[in-house]
Amino acid sequence: MDEAVEIQFSQQVLGRLVDVFRQWMLGYQVEKLPEIREMEEIVVKYNDDMKERRDNAKQYLGAAELKKFKGVNKTKLLMCLTYLQNGVPFDELPDKLKLEPRTWRRYKSDLNAVGIFSQQVNRGNAFGGVTTDFARYYEELDRMQGDLLVNKKRY
Repeated sequence: MDEAVEIQFSQQVLGRLVDVFRQWMLGYQVEKLPEIREMEEIVVKYNDDMKERRDNAKQYLGAAELKKFKGVNKTKLLMCLTYLQNGVPFDELPDKLKLEPRTWRRYKSDLNAVGIFSQQVNRGNAFGGVTTDFARYYEELDRMQGDLLVNKKRY
């Protein structure tokens, strides 16, 4: 096990903790899936960008490193998106498409590369615009604190 390191709590440490928490929280936010036509444009733009990056890197990198600048298969991704648009849950795609685990990892990686993640649904904004900025939390704290001072209520 790694040796524990002692740090002094500071504004920078608090900021880092808040950043890590916010990234973790955003990973669980439900988003709406893009439409098929919009997704097709995203995939074409992604593939064009990868081709341009690969062409620019040819003079600096070897063949093995250039493989990192690969595009994604538009047909396969649009097929996955069609299933998702028709209500198939993200986690059930490998079964629906009869994919081996290794193939599914490649598909999932390609979907993530173009911005499709497991927490996206085809139900619009399912939760009516949940905010993640803690504004309501602080408003409620202010209200409770005011009630405590004025009305001497207990919570």
